Amino acid sequence: MPWTRQPPKAMAVAVSQVLVVTAKASSITFVLPLLVYVGVVRIFVTAPAKGLTDRNVWLLPFGIVLFVSTVLWYLLNYSMMVQHFYAATFSEDIALNYGSASNLPTKLTYWIRALGVALSPFTAVPIAFVLLIGIALVSVGTQLRGKPWRALTAKIIEDGTLFVFCLIGTCIASLFAYSLQINEDTRFLLPLVPMVAVAIAWSVNSIHRYAVSAIVVIGLVANMAINHAYAHGYNPFEIKPLYVPLAERTGNDKRRLNEVVALTCDSNSVGRHSIIGVEYLSLNANSANFYAEKQAYRNGSKCSYTNLGYLQKDLGAALARIERGQTKFVVTVAPDLQPPADYTNRVSRAFAVHLAHDDRLALVNSIDREILIYRLR
Repeated sequence: MPWTRQPPKAMAVAVSQVLVVTAKASSITFVLPLLVYVGVVRIFVTAPAKGLTDRNVWLLPFGIVLFVSTVLWYLLNYSMMVQHFYAATFSEDIALNYGSASNLPTKLTYWIRALGVALSPFTAVPIAFVLLIGIALVSVGTQLRGKPWRALTAKIIEDGTLFVFCLIGTCIASLFAYSLQINEDTRFLLPLVPMVAVAIAWSVNSIHRYAVSAIVVIGLVANMAINHAYAHGYNPFEIKPLYVPLAERTGNDKRRLNEVVALTCDSNSVGRHSIIGVEYLSLNANSANFYAEKQAYRNGSKCSYTNLGYLQKDLGAALARIERGQTKFVVTVAPDLQPPADYTNRVSRAFAVHLAHDDRLALVNSIDREILIYRLR
């Protein structure tokens, strides 16, 4: 497979990588290795060709402005960014809610297993992928043995070997980086999955055996079908989720959330917000905002919802959010029907108890005698 028939569009790649870092600071983990790869390929592939210019040179002024703006933003917000990074990765108050503090071997084992589950719920599949990539690398290595340095470099760029090494190195570095902090939020593995997929595709192409290709295709199709079935609520193999929980198949959660939005969002609610007093998978402010946005396309009433505060611990601060701003409705779950509190619902039960005795509020609706809707008098 000729991976470098066309010279790399260095200018376009550079601008796109700056955009990535602008969107999310942690993206630098994935940006730097790929920028190094682009630089290496640019030197070895295009240096001998005279008169070859980057057709995307028109992006240079835009790239300079974007680069300077990004650097200035990071300089101005450096202290806040560091605080956020520390809170999300090492802080006992926040990070421990999403992981555990343990030694490097334990954490590395966790992340390797989690990456395996991200690829497939069946342990044999990621193991087969590792063997496949290993066999392909050994096969290519034997073909390159004895070649002079210049010819070797040109060959590993041409057949994609260098690119695959870059992807594998990025995955390994990311796993080690994740293992050096507390947070164990498995969504951080999502950027690694496409990298592994490209490495698998390269391996199949390098081995070049129809039987191997057929087995990999059949395995991936079956894996995809099983994962999509799980996403739609069918779990015949009783697989365990990595990040997304099993879907609710009856549609009851969707119905109730639609009712909450319908009962709390009308033309009189525009410009005011409502509070969702719990943080459940089936009922939270983010989901309510999503359904409110859908409803806005039908009736034009654009409403907004907020919560009690991120990881709220103080009941007084939660109650103060009612007074702050233009609150119209407060939605909660009956105290006796709330599950045991977790780190996201420390004050939810006490908040619901208080609402029942707050003279500022009147109970105006309930859904299934569980979801209670209060309105400011």
